[in-house]
Amino acid sequence: LVDNLNPGLSSIYVYYTDSTNIMDAGMNMLPAIDVGILISIISSPLNPEISGFVEFDLNGGFVRLSFSEAISNTSLTITELSLQSDFSSPGSTYTLTGGECISPCSGSNITLAIALEDLNKIKLIEDLCTATTNCVPSFPSAFLTDQFGNPVIESAISPLESLQLDSFVPDTTSPQLVDFELNLSTDELTLTFDEPVRAS
Repeated sequence: LVDNLNPGLSSIYVYYTDSTNIMDAGMNMLPAIDVGILISIISSPLNPEISGFVEFDLNGGFVRLSFSEAISNTSLTITELSLQSDFSSPGSTYTLTGGECISPCSGSNITLAIALEDLNKIKLIEDLCTATTNCVPSFPSAFLTDQFGNPVIESAISPLESLQLDSFVPDTTSPQLVDFELNLSTDELTLTFDEPVRAS
């Protein structure tokens, strides 16, 4: 779907300059169309729905989702997306507070970059998005629309059980020390890392 075409009656024209290959039953060639014929566009009556949870990348901080049709690149509200640990009951859940779409967000497949603050908070929840079996997307109809403004079917209605996460990328990047503070009065050393760590 071409994203810069407004789905209105004045948006799309057809031109045909090579008529040598199209004939009617009487072998009469189709005359060339060099002025343009306006095409009437009928808006889709269907609401888009999620069709796949393609990937959750805990290492790079990405979420990849696929939908039943192309979505509008201006309709996406990433803060409407939550991640939960179970299909039937929310269990552990986290709602994103930021991020952005990093792929052309007008197709049926989108890639979302998770904000660093959100990613670090997700890593602190031990039973959330640590495998393909405990990472489920959840969103209301306000999450996005298709090219004609039809809102997405909320995840509670979609058949999430059949949309188990296809690919999970674990966190394989070692934490880095970014700051430290030594308090000589209390003999305390405070270390700050770029991601959550476990003290051994």
